[in-house]
Amino acid sequence: MGKLLINRNRGQRVRLGVAEGHDPAELIRQLMTEGIWIEGEWVEARGQFRLVIEAPDGVQVLREELLANVR
Repeated sequence: MGKLLINRNRGQRVRLGVAEGHDPAELIRQLMTEGIWIEGEWVEARGQFRLVIEAPDGVQVLREELLANVR
């Protein structure tokens, strides 16, 4: 399982998907046993929401603004 900390402003999104080169069937097996943990908190001083995403290595987490560069 990997862990990612990401800050988001109001209206910004993240997308979870299958990382390139990973077996979707194996990822589903991992998701059924380990799941995905998402923890969030509002950071008043920065005016942002902080997300901590803990997921199997086969899960790709992309900020919405980077999706155009991946496709």
